[in-house]
Amino acid sequence: ASKLAQIFLFPLIAAYFGTNGELESFFVAFSIPMLMLSTLLGSFGMVFIPFFTEQRLKHDDSMVWNFASTLITVVLLLSSAITVLSIICSPWLFSTIAPGMSFHYKELGIMLTRYLSVTILLFTGTVIFTAIMNSYQSFILPAVIGFIANIVIIVPILIVRQRITINILVAAYVFSAASSAIILGFFSKAFWQGYR
Repeated sequence: ASKLAQIFLFPLIAAYFGTNGELESFFVAFSIPMLMLSTLLGSFGMVFIPFFTEQRLKHDDSMVWNFASTLITVVLLLSSAITVLSIICSPWLFSTIAPGMSFHYKELGIMLTRYLSVTILLFTGTVIFTAIMNSYQSFILPAVIGFIANIVIIVPILIVRQRITINILVAAYVFSAASSAIILGFFSKAFWQGYR
């Protein structure tokens, strides 16, 4: 579902912004946290879900959850550190990925990178909550949430239309990431608290 929404999302963004420097700055800034996320969490779900499920079947829930919560805490702390580093190092990161961009769009891209870096922590939460729910055979909400997240970005674009700015797009994207993490966190809380 989320892939289907993305098929409409990126052409819609391009339709309103054209091929100008602002859109290029956005896509470069967007790619930086995504690259860091894939490095940090590329295989987290694939490793966590089978391990956690297997250990839950073999051992007491409380012991398994104590280990899982320690692992999750480490991942969240690492994600927080990467988020802060991304914000601090955004001028270097942006310049490395887009070295030939003009000064104006480069400055815009650095600012957007700082805003979008927050999504590293938000998407880390989303991946963790999805892994928890999947390990309990709960697949529907995590699958649907990606579609909802893209709709949260698409709706402001359609409402604001010609008056949309790159800042509204970034705000919609950050809000989308936050709402995904909050919704999944709320529903996975039942599993999280179940071992107590």
